[in-house]
Amino acid sequence: MNTPGNWSNCTNGRSNVPDQNDNVIISGVPSNQPIVTTDTIINGISPLPGATPGGTITINSNRILRINDTTNEIESDITFRGATDNCSDCELLFKHLNIVNGATVNFYRGITFGGTHFGSVYVGSSTDVGHVKILPGTTDKTMWPRFSSDHLYDSDANGFIVQAPSGSSSTIEINGMNSRTLSSYGTLFSFVENYEIILFDNFIARYDAAYATKQGSPIIELQSCTGATITDTSWDELDFILPINATGFNFSVNGCSSLGVDSISVTPMTGGTNGGWGEAYAEDPDNVLAW
Repeated sequence: MNTPGNWSNCTNGRSNVPDQNDNVIISGVPSNQPIVTTDTIINGISPLPGATPGGTITINSNRILRINDTTNEIESDITFRGATDNCSDCELLFKHLNIVNGATVNFYRGITFGGTHFGSVYVGSSTDVGHVKILPGTTDKTMWPRFSSDHLYDSDANGFIVQAPSGSSSTIEINGMNSRTLSSYGTLFSFVENYEIILFDNFIARYDAAYATKQGSPIIELQSCTGATITDTSWDELDFILPINATGFNFSVNGCSSLGVDSISVTPMTGGTNGGWGEAYAEDPDNVLAW
């Protein structure tokens, strides 16, 4: 990725390879799939009219691809994966990642993504649409993508924030994901409005603290169901590893009475730790969840 001959139109006067000031275009043509062999930083990923989207960036072991803190925008379909299916140190780092312009980001096998501080993933916004797929296609948990953040500790530091403008939907598909954060604050998934949950299965939430959440924070929250579509109504094989603090929640479901009582079933992971499992830890005034 850091070889000038691998890039077109990158006459930036700074070694002529993309850096923190440059957005890159990764097409879906097989011969144009970068491999990160040295630590690299870019500004974002942009579309090219007429180009085939859907490229893949492969990150080698003990290597980091960093998305710069300036715009952090991904505006074209892209897949991130590790060089091996069970890589534990193939890293994509960012402070905030903004998935917009209808782009779909696929976090695939062997990738660890997030940030030393924060690590929020904005899937769409109040004015734009984005999509995330975490579909490793295996039950081997060592191959599942890993979301990692040292701290999720304020209102601007949730994990995934999913929303779209009225009349549109940003989407989430998950079937095999690990998550880890060092602190016990913050929410891993915040569904705000105008979203679709296509699939939500095989998810592990680990907080490296005494309890999973504090200060009233849920692990997964539906802030409202305005414009929401819940395509997957059976969320299976979920593991909330640590107990829930007295002021925290595993789920928080608000403004969703339109979905109906017991309209989303949730089941714990077979053989999981499940220290934070149970209806007693949920905030669900309309009884949307079925346990």
